Amino acid sequence: DSPSLLSILGMTAVAALTSANPKELKDYTVEAVQFFDAMRTPASLIAAASLSVLFTEEWYKGRLTGGSFHNVLSTGILSHTNSVRLGIFLTSSYQILIFSSFLFSIATVLLATSAGIGILNGNFNPYASSAYMLLKREFEFELLSARLGFFYSLFAFIIGVTTRFLLEFDLLNKQRESIIVLFGTLSVISHLT
Repeated sequence: DSPSLLSILGMTAVAALTSANPKELKDYTVEAVQFFDAMRTPASLIAAASLSVLFTEEWYKGRLTGGSFHNVLSTGILSHTNSVRLGIFLTSSYQILIFSSFLFSIATVLLATSAGIGILNGNFNPYASSAYMLLKREFEFELLSARLGFFYSLFAFIIGVTTRFLLEFDLLNKQRESIIVLFGTLSVISHLT
């Protein structure tokens, strides 16, 4: 007689459970410190880039927006056309996005530094099956906050740069070029997500 399907499944499950080697627990302290160091470096680069473009004089010179919107910024005379309203909205959005990017990236740098110091303190169980499991078990808040802060700063920076690109090259009046820029940005954000 051939064995039944249920007995075959049972034997397979028992064999899998008995022969499976549980992953060996080891000290992943060095890898955990390296993770936060690796998060701190690109977040610092985004913070520096955000800060450098946040205080450019282009806003005061009126060169950023070009075209008819150039006169609005340089003379202070407000026209009620849709182009001017959209330009003012995008200019304000750009400043908010770049400032948000700066704040999120600085917060990420501070959290990563604090977590690295906390790991060096050694007041936790360093043994785990992987570095990720160690971070998730012992430093869950720092892990989640650093990753989310970095991604939020990156997204805000990408969208802010796209907004400035649209304004700087006066693409609001060029439908084909603005669609290409917007789809390019959307594809980058979709890929990162």
